[in-house]
Amino acid sequence: WYSPRGSLRQLFKQYFQYGFWKVAVIRKHRIPASWRHLVPVTLVVSLMLLLIASAFLTPARLLLYVEMGCYLTFIGLGSIRIASRSGWSLLPLLPVVIGCFHFSYGSGFLMGLLSARSGKRPQNVKNLSR
Repeated sequence: WYSPRGSLRQLFKQYFQYGFWKVAVIRKHRIPASWRHLVPVTLVVSLMLLLIASAFLTPARLLLYVEMGCYLTFIGLGSIRIASRSGWSLLPLLPVVIGCFHFSYGSGFLMGLLSARSGKRPQNVKNLSR
C-alpha cells in the first residue's frame, strides 16, 4: 500500500532515498533506465557550480539567474497543468512539492554517486525496506 507523505520533510527523505539508490540500480544494469533519472542531479550540480562560480564571475551569475528563471517557469507551468486536471486548490503547493521532488532526488543521486565512488555507505542513509 502506498501512503502519501505527511510533510515536505518526509517527502524529501523519500525522494532522497529514491535518488540515492537509483545509482546502485544504474551501476547494476550499467545504463540508466531513462535519461530522466539524470536530470535532477544535473540540475543540482549545475546550480551548485553556478552558485560558487557566481561569487567570482559575472557571467556565471547571469547563467544562474537564467537557469533558475527557466526552472521556476517550467515548474510553474507544470503546476498549472496538474492543477487544471486535479484541482486548482493544489496550485499553491505544487511548485514547492515539485521542487522538493527534484532537489531531493538530485541530492540523493549525488550522494549515491559520492558514496559509490568512496565505497562507503553513509551512516544516515537507511534502507527503505525497514
